[in-house]
Amino acid sequence: MEKGGRLISGMEQACVVASIKTIRPNRYHVQTDCREFDEIYQQSFILDAPSRELFRIEGDEYLWCLDVDGSGVAVLPARQPKPSLADDLKRLSNAELAHYWGDQNEGCRGGPGDAPETQEACGRREIAADELARRKFCYRAVKGAWDWLPCR
Repeated sequence: MEKGGRLISGMEQACVVASIKTIRPNRYHVQTDCREFDEIYQQSFILDAPSRELFRIEGDEYLWCLDVDGSGVAVLPARQPKPSLADDLKRLSNAELAHYWGDQNEGCRGGPGDAPETQEACGRREIAADELARRKFCYRAVKGAWDWLPCR
């Protein structure tokens, strides 16, 4: 990224940020005008910026850092190993996993929508739901109450 983060360049592509819309704190919808050889097109993506050091584009994590010569800002992929919640959840029993999902659902639905901890709970809930679905569990109503049960 160059020119104060408004120009994004790749191997054979260059894009200029056309607009940035705040979705919620630290999450943005970015639209760009791009050129690759003689082809001109637009693209858009979701940018998450949870800190001044880290950002994510469409789920891929990156770190901000200075160019070698200090002339501007370059973007390098984060090389830090990330602990995987999905791997941790695979170790839980079905009942423990459903209970964990319920705890995260309470944090997701019960917190302020723009609070980081609410968004984190929603993300953890989604990962737990994916693991339950992988185990062929469905969230459905039985006798007026909703619960995770084996899919039919």
